[in-house]
Amino acid sequence: MRLLILVGLSIIASSCSLQKVQIDILVLPDLEFDSKPERVALVNRVDYSNAYTKQYINGVIVEQYTDMSKVYTYVTMEQLKVRLEKDGRIETETKNPIYLPRTGEFYGAPLLPEYSQKICKDLKANAIVTIEGYDAEIDTDGQVIYSTPVEMIYGTVRIPYFEGNQNVQMRMFYRVYSCWEKTRVLYESEIGAQMTHSRSASRPNELQMNMPDKDNVMFDVARELGNQISEQLLPHWERQSREIYRSGSKEMVQAAEKVKENDWIAATSLWYHLADSQDKKLAEKASYNLIIASEVSNDLDLALEWAKLCRDQYGNLKAGDQIDRLQKRKEEIESLNELFPSFLH
Repeated sequence: MRLLILVGLSIIASSCSLQKVQIDILVLPDLEFDSKPERVALVNRVDYSNAYTKQYINGVIVEQYTDMSKVYTYVTMEQLKVRLEKDGRIETETKNPIYLPRTGEFYGAPLLPEYSQKICKDLKANAIVTIEGYDAEIDTDGQVIYSTPVEMIYGTVRIPYFEGNQNVQMRMFYRVYSCWEKTRVLYESEIGAQMTHSRSASRPNELQMNMPDKDNVMFDVARELGNQISEQLLPHWERQSREIYRSGSKEMVQAAEKVKENDWIAATSLWYHLADSQDKKLAEKASYNLIIASEVSNDLDLALEWAKLCRDQYGNLKAGDQIDRLQKRKEEIESLNELFPSFLH
């Protein structure tokens, strides 16, 4: 079974007593589905007569073209297709129906019901994802920088070297339509991604050779947009914070250090020992930490047991909040198992 929680290495000390821990939690899609979409239609509705990829050099536009805009949009849709089919076990069908009107605008009007219903029927789809708008820029800047004066045999000189920056950014606008009962827009959003690279060299041609190929960077950015859309439709990992107690005894400090090393097994062993301590305050802190340790080990039932013991036996108010959160997590797991069982196995 694939673990639902990955423990992050980023740990922040919030006080002398508490330590924050970052963990990655598998969560439901941002879109709420009544049932899993078994088949999704991927539709490109971009009007390329107005969808430019613009290239700038030192802030001055030198070229704008639409042919590559089609390629980058295709890459985004292919990445979305891969994520839906491989990760979500969802069938997809990519179509560009010629009968669909294109508005020529980045934020165009939604499809009329007659068109969305026809796509749902023709492709036997449960949902439609349409990419409606596209825009991208490639901006390359360069400058000459001179060194501090250097004494040479023939006199004092300032040696030049060259610095350059390449900034690639892309944005798209998309919509998700439901095919259940009557078609309607479930969600719409603008998404964007950006990559920046800096290089330096002793000669201009060397600087150009050191800079990443702009087309490869554009492909990477386009794939990132496909990943962003997939997070609306599929379960995804979300970073969340938890707190553990780190003070009270030498063993508590040692356990907190083990967590920093991502050694939760060793930390859990120390806390189990301390949970039986005659020092009630120490036992309370260790018991509370075992709530988090049980969640990390993907045992939510055990985590709830520790939370209830911590609340009922020690009156720990934070444990009450953990009970509410864990019960909600259990409901989410049940929904994940019903809608997307492949993510849990």
